[in-house]
Amino acid sequence: MIRKCAMPEFPRRSHTGRDRAAVVGATAYFIVVTAAVVGVIGHALQEMAVSGNELDDHRAIRAANAAVASIRGKLSGTAVDNAVWDDAFKAVTSDNARDWTYENWGKVSEDYEFYDAAIVTGPDGSVLSAHLKGRPFDPYSFIGRSALERHLSDTPATEPAVGFTMSANGPAVIASAAIRPYDDGHRGNGTKVSFLLFLDDQLVSDTAATFGLEGLSFAKTRADDELSVPLTDTSGNEIGALNWPGRHPGTTTLAGVRHHLSQAAALTGLLLLSLAYAGHRVYRRLRLAADRAIRDAAHDPLTGLLNRKG
Repeated sequence: MIRKCAMPEFPRRSHTGRDRAAVVGATAYFIVVTAAVVGVIGHALQEMAVSGNELDDHRAIRAANAAVASIRGKLSGTAVDNAVWDDAFKAVTSDNARDWTYENWGKVSEDYEFYDAAIVTGPDGSVLSAHLKGRPFDPYSFIGRSALERHLSDTPATEPAVGFTMSANGPAVIASAAIRPYDDGHRGNGTKVSFLLFLDDQLVSDTAATFGLEGLSFAKTRADDELSVPLTDTSGNEIGALNWPGRHPGTTTLAGVRHHLSQAAALTGLLLLSLAYAGHRVYRRLRLAADRAIRDAAHDPLTGLLNRKG
């Protein structure tokens, strides 16, 4: 009687398959997580650079506004100091008004750091005295009749008025105050003194150095690609702007370390490649070991023939 030979049962691959899947999963997980961390770090550095730029822009704008306020404040203070003065009020209401205003204000304007021109106008707006760099001039034609009249009309009886204006010599700041005695209850007779200070290249350069605004310049309009603050007259009309380029310290710093970041990214890439290669090698070894185990279990180790069941 012939016995039928049964085919040998091969061992299951469940454990080995799970091992290979675990290796592949762990390798892929580590690669994805590492790549994500690198991406997050890169994005964070970029955001830090943008934030650094914005913070410096805000600082620069605050500094520029402070610079404008300083220029206005100094000339406004000069106007008040010279307007609220008993001798000045007596002089402008006397027959000696022209000579006195020239000696005390007009002559001084020839070489004075606080103002370049001094103008004295009567209650009706007529010019009693006007000197530019020590020489007589016509302020209405130099500044513009409508601009000067508007400025004088904006000057109250007890407070100074200060604003920027355009003149024949370019942009300037003008401050006016009513001449009156040093008496809180006296409002004067409507006579006003005005001082003009040119916003020339030297003043702009000194302002830039004092307030840390490199590249500061005056323009009739705001620059689209630069930082700027408007310059307005006493009525709030914009007559020009101070513009300057942003420093972008965040971008500059990021550019300085970009080489090191590139090196770190390259090393991270090599690490990921090495990890992927190592995972592939482990996977292959597990697969070959599994195939060898299956073959050894199904064959006689001496003859190499398939084992019989039973």
